[in-house]
Amino acid sequence: FAQDSRGLYRAELSFGERLGCSAGAGVVTATATQPVWVVKTRLQLQTTRHAHYTGMLDVAQRIAHEEGSHGLWRGLVPSLCLVSNIALQMFLYEELLSRLRVKMESGSVSVEGWHSFVCGAAAKVCACCTTYPLQVIRTRLQQRDPSLLSSSSSSSTTTKPATRHYTGVLDVVGKTVAGEGVRGLYKGLSTNLVRVVPGAAITFTVYEAVKNNL
Repeated sequence: FAQDSRGLYRAELSFGERLGCSAGAGVVTATATQPVWVVKTRLQLQTTRHAHYTGMLDVAQRIAHEEGSHGLWRGLVPSLCLVSNIALQMFLYEELLSRLRVKMESGSVSVEGWHSFVCGAAAKVCACCTTYPLQVIRTRLQQRDPSLLSSSSSSSTTTKPATRHYTGVLDVVGKTVAGEGVRGLYKGLSTNLVRVVPGAAITFTVYEAVKNNL
């Protein structure tokens, strides 16, 4: 229940209130689960030939020892900004479905399940394309510190230079654009769309079906 300006309680939250609650929950979740994302990224980026970590606990222990406990929260700023992905997705979905419903009902045609599916997919595509650079920035911040990689590797007469080391969000953006162009901020976008768009479309379709049958 939510309280209105007259002090009365109503059973349903407004869209803005639901959006605010979702954003708040997203911030708390992103902060609490950030170490899991860092561990996952480190394990994904290492190769079998140059494996540095043996498992989840080993990753967490090595990061805390080599980089300090704050190393487990690398990339937190982009993660918090990515909460906007859900907010933008919800806004676009509600806007698209609302406009579609008005247009169709004026012609005495009701909105069906596949309309929700299409609107959900379109909203997710737009939201992902808008916020995807934040995912690239987060991943590059979470990769293992190249200076640690060089110091811990076996000694040799010729040591290959470490990959670029990023010190912050702006540093990632500047070096990525300078070295790879703007397209570098969208690497892996197509794969990500294939992964998330169907799930979002199905979620919205089921949501509308359940809501309409309650």
